[in-house]
Amino acid sequence: MLFAFFLFYASLGALAQESIPYSTYYIQNFASGESFSSPGNEKSGQSITISAAQYAQVSESGTAQKAGGVLQMDEDSWAEYRVYLPKEGGYTIALTYVAGAGTGGALQRSVLINGAVPFKEAGTLRFPRLWNDVSRDYKQVKGNQPFPSQKELFQRQTVVCCDPLGYTLEPFMFYFQKGENTIRLNALREGMLLEELRIEAAEKLPLYAAYYDEAVKAGFQPADIEPIKIQAEDTAAKSSQGIYPINDRTSPLSEPYDPSYIILNTVGGESWSEVGDFISWKLQVPKTGLYRVGFRFKQSFLRGLYATRRLRVNGHIPFTEADDLRFYYDTSFQFAYLGSGGAEPHEYWLLLQEGDNTLTLEVSLGKLGSILQRLERETAVLNELYRKIISITGSSPDVYRDYQLYTRVSDLRETVQTSTGNLQSILADFIAEMGQENERTAGIVRMLSVLKNFDENESQVVQFLVSFKESITAMGKAVMDLTKQPLVLDYIIVSGKNAPPIQAEGNFFQFLVHKVRAFFGSFTNDYTVASGNTGIKGKSIDVWLSTGRDQLEIIRRLINESFEPVYGVKVNLKLINPDMLLPSTFTGNGPDVAIQISNTAPVNFAFRDAAYDLTNFPDFAETIQDFLPAALDSFYFNGGCYALPDQMSFPVMYYRKDIFNSLNLSVPETWEDLLALIPDLQRNYMEVYLDTASPLSLGAAVSMGTGAAINSIFLSRLYQTGGDIYTPDSTACSFDTKTAYEAFKWWTQFYTWHNFPVEADFVTRFRLGEVPIGMVDLSTYTRLSVSAPEIRGDWSIAPVPGTRQKDGSIRRDTPCVTGAGMILKRTVLAKDTVQEAWQFLRWWTNGDTQQKFARSMESILGPAGRYPVASLKAFHAIPWPIEVTKALNAMLKDLRGIPQVPGGYITGRYVRNAFLTVVTNYENPADVLFENIQLINEEIQIKREEFGLDSPQKGTEHE
Repeated sequence: MLFAFFLFYASLGALAQESIPYSTYYIQNFASGESFSSPGNEKSGQSITISAAQYAQVSESGTAQKAGGVLQMDEDSWAEYRVYLPKEGGYTIALTYVAGAGTGGALQRSVLINGAVPFKEAGTLRFPRLWNDVSRDYKQVKGNQPFPSQKELFQRQTVVCCDPLGYTLEPFMFYFQKGENTIRLNALREGMLLEELRIEAAEKLPLYAAYYDEAVKAGFQPADIEPIKIQAEDTAAKSSQGIYPINDRTSPLSEPYDPSYIILNTVGGESWSEVGDFISWKLQVPKTGLYRVGFRFKQSFLRGLYATRRLRVNGHIPFTEADDLRFYYDTSFQFAYLGSGGAEPHEYWLLLQEGDNTLTLEVSLGKLGSILQRLERETAVLNELYRKIISITGSSPDVYRDYQLYTRVSDLRETVQTSTGNLQSILADFIAEMGQENERTAGIVRMLSVLKNFDENESQVVQFLVSFKESITAMGKAVMDLTKQPLVLDYIIVSGKNAPPIQAEGNFFQFLVHKVRAFFGSFTNDYTVASGNTGIKGKSIDVWLSTGRDQLEIIRRLINESFEPVYGVKVNLKLINPDMLLPSTFTGNGPDVAIQISNTAPVNFAFRDAAYDLTNFPDFAETIQDFLPAALDSFYFNGGCYALPDQMSFPVMYYRKDIFNSLNLSVPETWEDLLALIPDLQRNYMEVYLDTASPLSLGAAVSMGTGAAINSIFLSRLYQTGGDIYTPDSTACSFDTKTAYEAFKWWTQFYTWHNFPVEADFVTRFRLGEVPIGMVDLSTYTRLSVSAPEIRGDWSIAPVPGTRQKDGSIRRDTPCVTGAGMILKRTVLAKDTVQEAWQFLRWWTNGDTQQKFARSMESILGPAGRYPVASLKAFHAIPWPIEVTKALNAMLKDLRGIPQVPGGYITGRYVRNAFLTVVTNYENPADVLFENIQLINEEIQIKREEFGLDSPQKGTEHE
């Protein structure tokens, strides 16, 4: 009992500590430097290395075990170590490891010191993987070069625990007491082969002047060599497989150069902009000495600002200034040696060893990090104040009413005054870094004006509440924008004492020739076609997609890597307008395979005898094992299946954990639970949002009738109560049943009885707390992750509420939408490429290909580019947060597809018309739905007659 009591309070302590941000933890433990050693303090203890295999305790699950002298730590495992330190103080923790097999995402670990997570950020530390190009064969391609494939490098690396958000420049310092301490590592995501832990006294890096003087005193001099040039795209290692060579055709001096073809001659850009992302290069020098390192670069992304990088030489940051290297804005290419930019240019001489050296540039926020952290914190404080105000006034208050806000919001005046001072300080620091106010500081300036009005007169709070909300959003966007640090590199120059001047950009005549050649080249180069492998002698198939150039390039790379060499089939990949697909098919000019198209297209092609029935293939049953049955529902008709899914998404429930906790509310399990929340939320002037728009359309829409998908909230209730959309023979709509009437009435009552918003900017209102719970598509998760940094960790997702059954169970059926890949029947029969097309479709939709494609898309476009895979193997490999993974896995078994019938494109449109009629005119739901059912059935009958299908049976009675 005593032991259980101790564990209970220990867990409370761990939780309490975990909520403290590192900035607070640092001030509490190290700011004064009086009680125990701070960075650079001579009282600091020595470095101690612990072999990973010498643990004190390890998890009993079997996922952490010794393997060849190292500790193999898989997900959900932990290991604890004991370390004796002769002095108390601040120490850094470094892990030496090799990344294990997994989804390809970063490794995540939490660190507990003496039984507690010392600060919030220690709960989710990140450790990178290493990647590089499989080969440089793309350089031999004449014409548009495809992106090179990426491979993971399972190499040993040592990484110090640091801030994954980049707000803190220095490594994290952990306070250890004198004597014995425990360190526990929890494996949150991905496997790791852990070799050792190093606990080292925190020390400050030397300034550059001291670093240079020490090198000179040691006898090293600036080298006397001819300049060495390294193409920046020839990397040695990268932290992400999405950092790949890119094309620049804006300058006649880019190397290698072509005015019109897509030549991969640079590296970086938007794909190298996330904090912590790094690129390494191998530099070979003839002798040990001091060298200058320069870059031809373009930073045309951050107007009026600079992109920041951290420099490592052979794995170590050489001096303090290397933490904050700045590449300033210009629309043209520039050349600069490290240290030569800024107000006080001073070229840095780096000590390099004879032979191979590794140079690494890592995305960093530099001095902006601490400013952005303060701005994010202030945004969160003001967001909380806004929620307190609208809990009294509502989001649209009466400007003539006295709400007595200074009395009812006890800390209103104090918060306004404190935030005003903090924002003035933040604005001054921004101006000091940027030189002047600009669009990124506009939100702060506007907020200061609003807060001034708040402080002057209580009535001003109500009058300026909308401006207050807009300013909060603007400040949040500024944080989001400034944490992105894109930079493009062309080549690297390593030089000694004497270096010739470098021409960074072309002159007038060079640009004139370049533009003329580019103009004429645009008539001969087809940018909708990506180059493939040469020497493939098998049959050729045409594959069309309509989604975008990025998708085209990635798919081309994957085809070059793992389809054409394996199957011996030549693939002509082309980017087309989706409206070309149907007419080209009937004129004999269509493709063999179309991919990334909407789920409505395959069956509509099947009605026209233009899609190939995949059930004819003997391995069809085996192929579909990797998909949910729901993902295939849209592709079946009359016993045939006419496509395989390549994308899948579905609605989920988003909720604000912080608001639910403050109001002591529980996450609803059923719709009845949701209804029970409404009084508590409306009492605080908050709302529930149910998405009224059509479900997200995945893939390119092929025009075959103007329509819309059926609302997912209505479908969820319909499915959960045993209803369906169409009759079993697909000849009529089933919405004339009692079940459908009740589901439709139930849906509309949220708006006629409870005044739910019909239209709303969910992301903005969710981040502000006006709508703390809502049911929208899964794709919104990435938008929230990117656009709402100030509520990071304060929200999560859960399954859509279910309907309780008579036996007490909860039925949670939820509709899903899919994208599709299909085989065009007329083309493959004419070309005799049925088997080749099937081989490609199987390859494209299998888990390995989809996983690689999804990773590449997210790497290029960032978190907002997360691709909604349909393959279960690929779906389970997506690196969601652990609690999100559990929620999504719980939903998979309950997903239901949306069948397609002739004329079914009209169903969603008429359902929406009926819905809007009821909620705007307050008409009888049953009457309105019945009128629209007649219109739906008329369209279905017309289309069945058009396609030569049987007419609906007269007098059919539905339930």
